[in-house]
Amino acid sequence: MNLFSKSLKLSALSLALPVSMLLASSSAMAFDTQDRATLEQQIKQISQSTEDLNFDRVLSMMPPKVLAYFAQKTGLPVASVKQMLAEQTKQVVADLAKDNMKISYMADLDHAKIHQSKLGHDYLIIPTEFDMMNDDTGMEMTGTLLAIKDEGQWYLMRLDGQSHLDIIKDIYPDLTELSLFEPTVNYYEPGED
Repeated sequence: MNLFSKSLKLSALSLALPVSMLLASSSAMAFDTQDRATLEQQIKQISQSTEDLNFDRVLSMMPPKVLAYFAQKTGLPVASVKQMLAEQTKQVVADLAKDNMKISYMADLDHAKIHQSKLGHDYLIIPTEFDMMNDDTGMEMTGTLLAIKDEGQWYLMRLDGQSHLDIIKDIYPDLTELSLFEPTVNYYEPGED
């Protein structure tokens, strides 16, 4: 075998090894186009709920284990926790409506961090943008949304600070790659570019 042939084989091997490693690592990740379509639909529902100031659908996307965790910590039944969250959300919505706020919400799946835990939970850390505006003022906030597939179903939860990360780590200790996108808040006057 001449030097040129050896060089070609080594080059082919050096290209094949990273490709095979990439394929092996991506095959371990169960997140697929159907999962993406499901999350796109759920995010669309959140966006529509936000514009409509009707957050009942959003609360139904919260992981049941999180609701059970809150119930256990407060000593209340899960149904009472759901009712309490719904009442708090309705109060916020009433305040926003009173201030004639127009609200929009966007979650950017294209820039999500996709992970799979050792126990097989697929989860995504998704950057978000939330915009509120009326005739007098506007506020744009960026943040983080957690999407987790648990028992075959996708659930969503906003992550807002270390306390939320700690709750998720208590419930799902196998999620070792939890992080937050850097939150920002920007105030502006409507009509500004």
